[in-house]
Amino acid sequence: ASHEIPEPEDAAKDGGRTEEHNGPGGGRAEDAQRAKEAGVRAEEHRGPGCGSPDKGELGGYGGLEAQLPGAGVAEVQQLDAALRKAEWFHRAVPILSIVASSLGFSLQALMVKKLVNSGFGTFQVILARGSIQGAFCLGLLALSPMPVRDWLGTQPVQVRMLCLRGLLGFCGIAFGFQAISRLPLGDAATLMQSAPVWSSMMAMCFLGERWHCTEVFCAFGALLGVALVMRPAPLALLLDGHAAVRAPDAAADGQRLLGSIFALCGAMAAGGVYVLVRWLGTVV
Repeated sequence: ASHEIPEPEDAAKDGGRTEEHNGPGGGRAEDAQRAKEAGVRAEEHRGPGCGSPDKGELGGYGGLEAQLPGAGVAEVQQLDAALRKAEWFHRAVPILSIVASSLGFSLQALMVKKLVNSGFGTFQVILARGSIQGAFCLGLLALSPMPVRDWLGTQPVQVRMLCLRGLLGFCGIAFGFQAISRLPLGDAATLMQSAPVWSSMMAMCFLGERWHCTEVFCAFGALLGVALVMRPAPLALLLDGHAAVRAPDAAADGQRLLGSIFALCGAMAAGGVYVLVRWLGTVV
């Protein structure tokens, strides 16, 4: 609860009563003096002729005033503004990181598509990507003060979870690159971006995180979008109509279906990676 600043007259009366109670030169005269000083500070803040401070004005700073009893209202307001900025930055950094990560994955998919169209095999691309990523990770670990024996964790459960995370990461990349080689780039990227839906489902099952109504509706909307991108034969017939049905191309339909399955498997593996990283960062 916020501490209301006493009026100067009330502070003076309280000081007089304290003086009468304790007698001349009593031990609590300094309490009355502090109350008077608090009243003078409140008067200076409000200006002459102003009434009592608005309750809503000081209500938001009650916790800070309790922790900083000697600070004025202006100092409390400045501190509160700084704390609000720090809180906004703390919330914005993860969101901006996700945006940057999505942009990086999109550029990666574009480069993979160009390489595959140029004649490179999918696993050649995976090998090149993994080699460069591994070199960067080894360099950063070598520069860190962490001993080599602790690079994969200090506990057996950490080693197992990191190995599982590496396996899921490889599956996600391999399935994703296979999907890119068989689907149009936009369709493959859209299907692989369903990873947050699968990760939230896994987090609910394995981490005990709760789902809210808005998240449930968004998940159903995302799955509906996945179905529209995959366009299975019954759905395509329903959407296009009988007049727009072309002669079936079994090979093209098979490649599209296989690419869609690869993309969904890659998204599920990526969702599992997110859950494992979260578990390693908060549980272990």
